[in-house]
Amino acid sequence: MAGYLLRRFWYALWILVGVNLLTFFLFFTVNTPDDMARLNIGGKRVTQEQIDKWKGERGYDRPLYWNSAEEGAAKLTRTVLWERSVSLMALQFGRSDSARSVDIGHEVRTRMWVSLQLALPLFILQLVVSIGLSLLLVFFRHSALDFWGVVLCVVMLSISSLFYIIVGQFLFSRVLRLVPISGYAHGLDAVRFLLLPVLLSLLSRLGSEARLYRAMFLEEMGRDYVRTARAKGLSELRVLGRHVLRNALIPIVTSAGSYLPYVFLGKMEQAAAETFPCSEIAMSRFSTEQPANPQANFLYGLVLWKKARKTQDATNLSRAEQLFRKALELKPDFAEVYLQLGMLYNARGDKGSALAAFQKAVSADPKSSQAHYQLSLAYRRSGAAAKADSEMKAHDELRRSEDAAVEKERRELRQFVTILQEEKSTQP
Repeated sequence: MAGYLLRRFWYALWILVGVNLLTFFLFFTVNTPDDMARLNIGGKRVTQEQIDKWKGERGYDRPLYWNSAEEGAAKLTRTVLWERSVSLMALQFGRSDSARSVDIGHEVRTRMWVSLQLALPLFILQLVVSIGLSLLLVFFRHSALDFWGVVLCVVMLSISSLFYIIVGQFLFSRVLRLVPISGYAHGLDAVRFLLLPVLLSLLSRLGSEARLYRAMFLEEMGRDYVRTARAKGLSELRVLGRHVLRNALIPIVTSAGSYLPYVFLGKMEQAAAETFPCSEIAMSRFSTEQPANPQANFLYGLVLWKKARKTQDATNLSRAEQLFRKALELKPDFAEVYLQLGMLYNARGDKGSALAAFQKAVSADPKSSQAHYQLSLAYRRSGAAAKADSEMKAHDELRRSEDAAVEKERRELRQFVTILQEEKSTQP
């Protein structure tokens, strides 16, 4: 088993490397760094000076594959290929190409743990409860328990997930007062805030998951190896637990992990200047499947907000605001939501609401350079020059710290490559 897993991991690693390099080659075959600069800067009249400045700030002024102006390992490392493609294999994501130019690695590191606190318990409980219920129905198949269990699953999947949220919050938070209706706390206190969204998400997906897994188990029950196991005298419980369950786990794990790409797509959407063609459908599905997940609501709202910002669609703008507000109800200290909500209010011309949103963004995440930058602009628009200068100073300090951290990681990576090349050259 260990050898099999190692081989699969080795194959997957090379597939990942190949896809990464092929994607880079195809992307820069179609697009040049100048095209990327024009798209991100916007406007019909973009000067070459603006393009050169944008490329210099983001490292696109270097050669794509080979830098002949450098010496030693820098010929390879001081290229767009290394910094935008090869470095990804060492989890060095660099900065986004958007106007905010945020450190993608920092964003992932600071935000992933709260999301995992909600996603991991839900993922495990969803598997255990759905598999347990479906195995129970299969064990008593063609009985009254199986019939009414299937009817209950159909009823549960027919009910909108919003119904579970509204009724669950009203019953357990307002009436019984067992758990808080919103908010978040660190440490063990987070359990009180995570319990309700985990249970409601589990309940909203239980009907569809149990029916799907039941169908998979019934399909396995008709296989030849099951009849052979029964012929050898194994009990029905042993046949289900040791044979049917093990062989049905592959499609179960595949379907259970289907929502993970939404999270990665959402991170890419945050870093990109333009929305991806598939993002709206994918994020809509994600928010429907995970209605109690603040990240899902935020990412779907972000897609609609970016789309509305480009097309000036009032419907998408209003829907994005609703999703942002829903995400804040689920997680009141979600700094990125306050930041995007402030930009939305600012686009509408509501300077007061924008200023309040940016203040909350800074309060939720004092280390966010972008939050300080937007708050500085909001103070400037309101006439508070002293406060604007103070926030801009905080932004500059944070940006210098972020840039220093990124440069340190790059130096360490180049040093690592140099050491590898020296070791290779000294080998007989």
